[in-house]
Amino acid sequence: MKLDALLAKSNKLRKLNATLVKVVGYKTGRDKAGFATVVAKTYTPSEYNVHGIKVASRDKNKYVSSVKFIDSKLNVKVSCSCPDYCFRWEVANHYQKASDIIYSNGEPPTETNAELRPGLCKHLIALRTLIKEKHGV
Repeated sequence: MKLDALLAKSNKLRKLNATLVKVVGYKTGRDKAGFATVVAKTYTPSEYNVHGIKVASRDKNKYVSSVKFIDSKLNVKVSCSCPDYCFRWEVANHYQKASDIIYSNGEPPTETNAELRPGLCKHLIALRTLIKEKHGV
């Protein structure tokens, strides 16, 4: 899947909260086949609650977020170490060949994403926005 297709499947609150995510340690590289890879640490100092009010984030952790382009059509494999990605998106994206099982236990997210809809966490949405700004992809 392409990044924009994964983004389109993500809900509005995640997209809104992605605007508050900080991306640090942004690094780019290429794999042996010459395809681009982007890795960064991401964190969220504040976020919007379900009522649309900006509040301080309770989660002070930094996560490893990555996007790897896997072919010339710009299909990707994405990954993030945050709990939202691990327990909602990783397995669903894996079924679409858009993620490897890295951080989760590989079991389907029966309570958080029973339909196995692909998508992105707010950290990956923020990273995708930065990739678009820097590289136009």
